[in-house]
Amino acid sequence: MKRILSFFVFLAIFSIIGCSAIFDNTTNVPPNQNLDDPNLAKVVIPLPEAPNAKAVGLPNTMSNTNYYHVAFRNDNNGSPIYHQATATASCGRIEISVPVGIYDILLLAGYQAESGKTPLLLASSYVLERSIILGNVNQINMTLATFDIDITAPSSVILAGQYNVEIEINTKNPLIDTPRVGALANLYLGVTQYPINFKIDSIENNVFKYINLQPLTAPIVPSTGSIKFDTSYYYRPFNNTHLNLWAYGNPNYPLFSPYFTKTINFIECQAMPEVEIIITWPTE
Repeated sequence: MKRILSFFVFLAIFSIIGCSAIFDNTTNVPPNQNLDDPNLAKVVIPLPEAPNAKAVGLPNTMSNTNYYHVAFRNDNNGSPIYHQATATASCGRIEISVPVGIYDILLLAGYQAESGKTPLLLASSYVLERSIILGNVNQINMTLATFDIDITAPSSVILAGQYNVEIEINTKNPLIDTPRVGALANLYLGVTQYPINFKIDSIENNVFKYINLQPLTAPIVPSTGSIKFDTSYYYRPFNNTHLNLWAYGNPNYPLFSPYFTKTINFIECQAMPEVEIIITWPTE
Protein backbone atom coordinates (compact mmCIF):
# COMPACT_ATOMS: atom_id res chain seq x y z
CA MET A 1 0.00 0.00 0.00
CA LYS A 2 2.95 2.22 -0.55
CA ARG A 3 1.96 4.74 -3.19
CA ILE A 4 3.54 7.98 -4.40
CA LEU A 5 1.47 10.55 -6.25
CA SER A 6 3.14 11.65 -9.45
CA PHE A 7 2.03 15.22 -9.52
CA PHE A 8 3.70 18.41 -8.38
CA VAL A 9 2.70 21.58 -6.60
CA PHE A 10 4.61 24.74 -7.46
CA LEU A 11 5.08 27.59 -5.01
CA ALA A 12 5.79 30.96 -6.65
CA ILE A 13 5.86 34.60 -5.60
CA PHE A 14 3.64 36.74 -7.84
CA SER A 15 1.99 40.18 -7.69
CA ILE A 16 -1.54 39.02 -8.48
CA ILE A 17 -4.86 38.98 -6.71
CA GLY A 18 -5.81 35.61 -5.26
CA CYS A 19 -9.01 33.60 -5.52
CA SER A 20 -11.69 35.10 -3.28
CA ALA A 21 -12.40 31.71 -1.72
CA ILE A 22 -8.91 31.57 -0.22
CA PHE A 23 -8.22 33.02 3.20
CA ASP A 24 -4.98 33.89 4.94
CA ASN A 25 -4.71 32.68 8.53
CA THR A 26 -1.52 33.54 10.43
CA THR A 27 -0.39 32.79 13.95
CA ASN A 28 1.98 34.74 16.22
CA VAL A 29 2.25 37.59 13.70
CA PRO A 30 2.01 41.29 14.71
CA PRO A 31 -1.43 42.66 13.77
CA ASN A 32 -0.03 45.34 11.44
CA GLN A 33 1.30 42.67 9.08
CA ASN A 34 -1.44 42.00 6.53
CA LEU A 35 -1.88 41.10 2.86
CA ASP A 36 -1.23 44.71 1.76
CA ASP A 37 1.95 45.18 3.79
CA PRO A 38 4.80 45.95 1.34
CA ASN A 39 7.20 44.10 3.64
CA LEU A 40 5.37 40.83 3.05
CA ALA A 41 6.11 38.47 0.19
CA LYS A 42 3.00 37.11 -1.49
CA VAL A 43 3.17 33.37 -2.05
CA VAL A 44 0.79 31.79 -4.54
CA ILE A 45 0.50 28.00 -4.63
CA PRO A 46 -1.29 26.71 -7.76
CA LEU A 47 -3.20 23.52 -6.96
CA PRO A 48 -2.92 20.42 -9.18
CA GLU A 49 -5.89 19.58 -11.36
CA ALA A 50 -7.42 16.23 -10.49
CA PRO A 51 -8.42 13.71 -13.16
CA ASN A 52 -12.10 13.50 -14.04
CA ALA A 53 -12.37 9.90 -12.87
CA LYS A 54 -14.25 9.25 -9.64
CA ALA A 55 -13.41 6.13 -7.69
CA VAL A 56 -13.21 4.67 -4.21
CA GLY A 57 -10.07 4.08 -2.17
CA LEU A 58 -6.61 5.46 -1.55
CA PRO A 59 -5.22 4.36 -4.95
CA ASN A 60 -7.35 7.21 -6.28
CA THR A 61 -6.19 9.85 -3.83
CA MET A 62 -5.63 12.27 -6.68
CA SER A 63 -9.27 11.99 -7.76
CA ASN A 64 -10.68 12.45 -4.28
CA THR A 65 -8.39 15.16 -2.85
CA ASN A 66 -10.40 18.37 -2.62
CA TYR A 67 -8.79 20.34 0.22
CA TYR A 68 -5.29 21.76 0.73
CA HIS A 69 -3.49 23.39 3.65
CA VAL A 70 -0.07 25.03 3.70
CA ALA A 71 1.82 26.00 6.86
CA PHE A 72 5.05 28.00 7.11
CA ARG A 73 7.30 27.91 10.19
CA ASN A 74 10.06 30.44 10.86
CA ASP A 75 12.35 29.64 13.80
CA ASN A 76 12.51 33.35 14.80
CA ASN A 77 15.47 32.80 17.14
CA GLY A 78 13.81 30.02 19.08
CA SER A 79 10.32 31.58 19.20
CA PRO A 80 8.68 30.05 16.11
CA ILE A 81 6.24 32.08 14.03
CA TYR A 82 3.64 30.24 11.99
CA HIS A 83 1.61 31.22 8.93
CA GLN A 84 -1.08 29.06 7.35
CA ALA A 85 -3.68 29.16 4.61
CA THR A 86 -6.17 26.70 3.13
CA ALA A 87 -8.15 26.31 -0.07
CA THR A 88 -10.49 23.90 -1.80
CA ALA A 89 -9.47 22.32 -5.09
CA SER A 90 -12.13 24.33 -6.94
CA CYS A 91 -10.38 27.56 -5.94
CA GLY A 92 -7.32 26.62 -7.96
CA ARG A 93 -4.62 27.99 -5.68
CA ILE A 94 -3.64 28.93 -2.14
CA GLU A 95 -2.49 32.49 -1.55
CA ILE A 96 -0.67 33.68 1.55
CA SER A 97 1.61 36.61 2.48
CA VAL A 98 4.61 36.02 4.74
CA PRO A 99 7.57 38.14 5.90
CA VAL A 100 10.87 37.42 4.21
CA GLY A 101 12.89 34.79 5.99
CA ILE A 102 13.81 31.12 6.09
CA TYR A 103 10.91 28.69 6.49
CA ASP A 104 10.06 25.04 6.88
CA ILE A 105 7.03 24.52 4.63
CA LEU A 106 4.45 21.79 5.16
CA LEU A 107 1.76 21.06 2.57
CA LEU A 108 -1.19 18.84 3.47
CA ALA A 109 -3.77 17.48 1.02
CA GLY A 110 -6.91 15.47 1.68
CA TYR A 111 -10.65 15.06 1.62
CA GLN A 112 -13.15 17.34 3.34
CA ALA A 113 -16.73 16.05 3.32
CA GLU A 114 -18.20 19.55 3.75
CA SER A 115 -17.09 23.01 4.77
CA GLY A 116 -16.20 23.20 8.47
CA LYS A 117 -15.68 19.43 8.86
CA THR A 118 -12.28 18.12 9.95
CA PRO A 119 -10.49 17.06 6.74
CA LEU A 120 -9.01 13.60 6.30
CA LEU A 121 -5.26 13.59 5.65
CA LEU A 122 -4.44 11.68 2.44
CA ALA A 123 -1.12 13.13 1.26
CA SER A 124 1.58 15.63 2.19
CA SER A 125 4.84 17.26 1.16
CA TYR A 126 7.49 19.38 2.85
CA VAL A 127 10.47 21.66 2.25
CA LEU A 128 13.06 22.50 4.91
CA GLU A 129 14.89 25.82 5.36
CA ARG A 130 13.55 27.56 2.28
CA SER A 131 14.39 31.26 1.84
CA ILE A 132 11.53 33.60 0.87
CA ILE A 133 12.97 36.77 -0.67
CA LEU A 134 11.29 40.00 -1.79
CA GLY A 135 11.75 41.11 -5.37
CA ASN A 136 12.42 37.63 -6.73
CA VAL A 137 10.29 34.84 -8.14
CA ASN A 138 10.71 31.89 -5.78
CA GLN A 139 9.61 28.59 -7.29
CA ILE A 140 9.47 25.59 -5.00
CA ASN A 141 8.76 22.08 -6.32
CA MET A 142 6.83 19.86 -3.89
CA THR A 143 5.89 16.25 -4.66
CA LEU A 144 2.87 14.97 -2.75
CA ALA A 145 3.21 11.52 -1.18
CA THR A 146 0.27 9.49 0.13
CA PHE A 147 -0.31 9.04 3.87
CA ASP A 148 -0.46 5.23 4.17
CA ILE A 149 -2.13 3.15 6.87
CA ASP A 150 -1.86 -0.66 6.90
CA ILE A 151 -3.88 -2.86 9.26
CA THR A 152 -2.47 -6.39 9.61
CA ALA A 153 -4.72 -9.04 11.18
CA PRO A 154 -5.55 -12.70 10.45
CA SER A 155 -8.42 -13.25 8.01
CA SER A 156 -9.80 -16.00 10.27
CA VAL A 157 -9.39 -17.05 13.91
CA ILE A 158 -10.64 -20.18 15.72
CA LEU A 159 -13.31 -19.50 18.35
CA ALA A 160 -11.80 -18.42 21.69
CA GLY A 161 -8.36 -18.37 20.04
CA GLN A 162 -5.85 -15.59 20.53
CA TYR A 163 -4.63 -13.25 17.81
CA ASN A 164 -2.80 -9.96 17.30
CA VAL A 165 -3.35 -6.86 15.22
CA GLU A 166 -0.67 -4.51 13.91
CA ILE A 167 -1.09 -1.01 12.50
CA GLU A 168 1.56 0.64 10.38
CA ILE A 169 1.40 4.35 9.60
CA ASN A 170 3.79 5.65 6.95
CA THR A 171 3.70 9.44 6.97
CA LYS A 172 6.52 9.79 4.40
CA ASN A 173 7.12 13.14 6.03
CA PRO A 174 9.48 13.95 8.95
CA LEU A 175 7.31 16.94 9.91
CA ILE A 176 4.30 14.70 10.66
CA ASP A 177 4.30 12.87 13.98
CA THR A 178 1.76 10.28 15.15
CA PRO A 179 0.28 9.33 18.55
CA ARG A 180 2.73 7.30 20.62
CA VAL A 181 0.18 5.36 22.71
CA GLY A 182 -3.56 4.82 22.88
CA ALA A 183 -6.56 3.05 21.39
CA LEU A 184 -5.91 3.52 17.70
CA ALA A 185 -8.59 1.06 16.58
CA ASN A 186 -11.85 -0.58 17.60
CA LEU A 187 -13.19 -4.09 17.04
CA TYR A 188 -16.84 -4.19 15.99
CA LEU A 189 -18.91 -7.36 16.49
CA GLY A 190 -22.34 -6.48 15.18
CA VAL A 191 -23.28 -3.24 16.92
CA THR A 192 -20.93 -3.85 19.87
CA GLN A 193 -17.66 -1.90 19.93
CA TYR A 194 -14.51 -3.07 21.73
CA PRO A 195 -11.55 -0.66 21.98
CA ILE A 196 -8.10 -2.08 21.24
CA ASN A 197 -5.19 -0.50 23.07
CA PHE A 198 -1.95 -0.25 21.13
CA LYS A 199 1.65 0.54 21.94
CA ILE A 200 4.50 1.70 19.72
CA ASP A 201 6.45 -1.27 18.41
CA SER A 202 8.98 0.64 16.32
CA ILE A 203 9.65 4.00 14.64
CA GLU A 204 11.90 4.16 11.61
CA ASN A 205 12.10 6.46 8.58
CA ASN A 206 8.72 8.10 9.23
CA VAL A 207 7.08 4.65 9.61
CA PHE A 208 5.26 4.13 12.93
CA LYS A 209 4.38 0.53 13.84
CA TYR A 210 1.87 -0.28 16.59
CA ILE A 211 0.84 -3.59 18.17
CA ASN A 212 -1.95 -4.39 20.62
CA LEU A 213 -0.90 -4.25 24.28
CA GLN A 214 -2.42 -7.64 25.13
CA PRO A 215 -3.25 -10.63 22.91
CA LEU A 216 -6.84 -10.45 21.65
CA THR A 217 -9.27 -13.32 22.21
CA ALA A 218 -11.82 -14.38 19.61
CA PRO A 219 -15.50 -14.69 20.62
CA ILE A 220 -16.98 -18.11 21.46
CA VAL A 221 -19.63 -18.09 18.74
CA PRO A 222 -19.06 -17.93 14.96
CA SER A 223 -19.18 -14.34 13.73
CA THR A 224 -17.51 -11.72 11.59
CA GLY A 225 -15.76 -8.74 13.11
CA SER A 226 -14.28 -5.54 11.73
CA ILE A 227 -11.15 -3.78 12.92
CA LYS A 228 -11.65 -0.08 12.23
CA PHE A 229 -9.02 2.60 12.52
CA ASP A 230 -10.31 5.11 15.07
CA THR A 231 -11.03 8.79 14.40
CA SER A 232 -9.98 9.95 17.86
CA TYR A 233 -6.44 10.85 16.80
CA TYR A 234 -5.68 14.03 14.98
CA TYR A 235 -2.75 16.00 13.65
CA ARG A 236 -1.96 19.72 13.64
CA PRO A 237 0.86 21.07 11.45
CA PHE A 238 4.13 21.27 13.38
CA ASN A 239 2.14 20.04 16.45
CA ASN A 240 1.01 23.64 17.02
CA THR A 241 -2.35 23.85 18.78
CA HIS A 242 -3.23 27.10 16.98
CA LEU A 243 -3.03 25.55 13.51
CA ASN A 244 -5.85 23.79 11.69
CA LEU A 245 -6.84 20.23 12.62
CA TRP A 246 -6.60 17.15 10.38
CA ALA A 247 -7.88 13.61 10.98
CA TYR A 248 -5.51 10.62 10.71
CA GLY A 249 -8.21 8.22 9.60
CA ASN A 250 -11.97 7.92 9.42
CA PRO A 251 -13.77 4.67 8.51
CA ASN A 252 -17.06 6.59 8.37
CA TYR A 253 -16.19 8.34 5.09
CA PRO A 254 -17.89 6.14 2.46
CA LEU A 255 -15.12 6.82 -0.05
CA PHE A 256 -12.40 5.54 2.25
CA SER A 257 -14.08 3.10 4.64
CA PRO A 258 -12.46 -0.01 3.09
CA TYR A 259 -9.02 1.54 3.55
CA PHE A 260 -9.45 1.94 7.31
CA THR A 261 -11.23 -1.39 7.93
CA LYS A 262 -10.00 -4.99 8.24
CA THR A 263 -12.44 -7.94 8.38
CA ILE A 264 -11.83 -11.02 10.59
CA ASN A 265 -13.92 -14.20 10.51
CA PHE A 266 -14.24 -16.12 13.78
CA ILE A 267 -14.83 -19.80 12.95
CA GLU A 268 -15.44 -23.07 14.80
CA CYS A 269 -12.53 -25.27 13.75
CA GLN A 270 -9.56 -24.83 11.48
CA ALA A 271 -8.71 -21.69 9.63
CA MET A 272 -10.44 -21.08 6.33
CA PRO A 273 -8.82 -23.11 3.54
CA GLU A 274 -6.84 -21.30 0.91
CA VAL A 275 -6.73 -22.29 -2.74
CA GLU A 276 -3.53 -21.95 -4.72
CA ILE A 277 -3.59 -22.45 -8.49
CA ILE A 278 -0.30 -23.08 -10.26
CA ILE A 279 -0.25 -22.69 -14.04
CA THR A 280 2.61 -24.04 -16.15
CA TRP A 281 3.33 -24.53 -19.84
CA PRO A 282 3.95 -28.09 -21.10
CA THR A 283 7.58 -29.02 -21.58
CA GLU A 284 6.97 -30.30 -25.08
